[in-house]
Amino acid sequence: VSTSVTLDLILPPTEVVMLGAEEPLSAGKPHSLECRARGARPPPRLTWYLGQTEVTASQTGLTTSSDGEETRSTIKVVPKQGQAGLALRCVARVSGMAEAEAKESSTRLKVSYIGTATIWMDQDTYVRGVEVHFRCNVDANPPPHEVTWEKDGVAVWQDVEAGAVITNMSLVLRAV
Repeated sequence: VSTSVTLDLILPPTEVVMLGAEEPLSAGKPHSLECRARGARPPPRLTWYLGQTEVTASQTGLTTSSDGEETRSTIKVVPKQGQAGLALRCVARVSGMAEAEAKESSTRLKVSYIGTATIWMDQDTYVRGVEVHFRCNVDANPPPHEVTWEKDGVAVWQDVEAGAVITNMSLVLRAV
C-alpha cells in the first residue's frame, strides 16, 4: 500500500530590495522606483508607503517571474519639496501569514529642489552713510554653494575699496 501527500507550503519573503531611491530625486519630475521580493510562496502582495500614506495607487507594474521566485512592483512618483526625509517603504506580505512575517525595504526620500530665496536686512530703514547688512536665505536641497548678488539686474562684485564686501551668503555695503 502506498500513499502520497502534497504539501502546499506558504513561505514568507526572504529578501525585499528597493531600487531607484538611492540617489536624490528631483522635485516635480517623475521617477520610477522598483521593489523586488524574493523567496515568498505564494507570490507576495507588495505595498508602497510614503510616510504613513499608502502609494500603491501609483503602481505602474506588478510582475512575478515564471518560476514564482521573484515579484516586482514598479511605481511612478513625482516627489515634492516637502517630502524630503519622509520614509519610503515597500512591504511584502503573503496572504495567510501573520503580519510579523511581512518583510520590508525602506529608505529616507532624498529630494533635490530649488526653493525660494529671501533677503534679510538687519533693519528696515537706514540713514545715509551707514553700513547695510544683507543676508540671503535660500530654501534649497542641496544648499547652494554660491550666491550671486545683483542690483537692477547687474551683478554686484566684491570691491572692498568701494565698500562692497561679500562673504558666502552675506553682502555688506559700507557708507550707503
